[in-house]
Amino acid sequence: MLRRILISTSILTVAASFSLAQGCSSSSGGGTGGGSGSSSGATGDDATGSSSGSASSSSGSVGDDATGSSSGSSSGSSSSSGGGDAGGPTCTSPATSIPSNEILPYVPVVQQKGACSATDISGYITACEQMTSTNAGCQAWFSSAPAACGACLSPANDAGMATNTGGLLTDYSNMFNLGGNSPGCVALVDPTNGPACAAAYEPWIQCLANSGCYTCTTDASFQTCGGTIVGTGGACAMEYSSFRSACATDVADGGVLNGGACSDDTQVLSVICGNGSGDGG
Repeated sequence: MLRRILISTSILTVAASFSLAQGCSSSSGGGTGGGSGSSSGATGDDATGSSSGSASSSSGSVGDDATGSSSGSSSGSSSSSGGGDAGGPTCTSPATSIPSNEILPYVPVVQQKGACSATDISGYITACEQMTSTNAGCQAWFSSAPAACGACLSPANDAGMATNTGGLLTDYSNMFNLGGNSPGCVALVDPTNGPACAAAYEPWIQCLANSGCYTCTTDASFQTCGGTIVGTGGACAMEYSSFRSACATDVADGGVLNGGACSDDTQVLSVICGNGSGDGG
């Protein structure tokens, strides 16, 4: 069973909201249906808008020059010091390069309307993407979930490897759940711009997931790490630049990924495995 990545919001939300921090405005977009990995609600300049906390949770809006970024750790990496913004090292050094095999490409999503009910989706979010979620609880949810829903959320091939064609994304190691398949969602909801956005969005997500920034334990350190990996010569600079260009329409204020139908994981799972509307059903 896949383990959830221990970060404070869906990695996809942070990937999108980091773009908003670089000069785009965003709307406040609290989670729907109690879901996590929600639109982070950054409202001011230079705000990343991801939430604080040790597991997936939706964040409130933040003001100008606030980072509002994640404080959890990821991918089994050990983080350095504890919470708070003052004193001591707060994360490992960001990767200077990431092997190409760790940056998975987008695979076209397979929509399965009706595979999951609204109750199923809410149950998954509660078990796997809340501040109180645990790996054991998430695994227990998958064990008891309707087979069709589990198969839609996390489809696998005959070798047991996640295909990333369903509601959730997995990292290259096939061990960590990165959250809802927002690239797949945007490809479905926005047939004009979405497919190109999805093709650029997933490599950025995968690069960010393996960058080391999720070992950061403070807002300021996460912001610094993120700036390093997307800056000139940074490990994810190319992926980030491609994402910003291809997804400009969808991350703009009111776009599909910023207040629209794919703004949080509840909506993403609803589009791909629920009633297809993005309303959490």
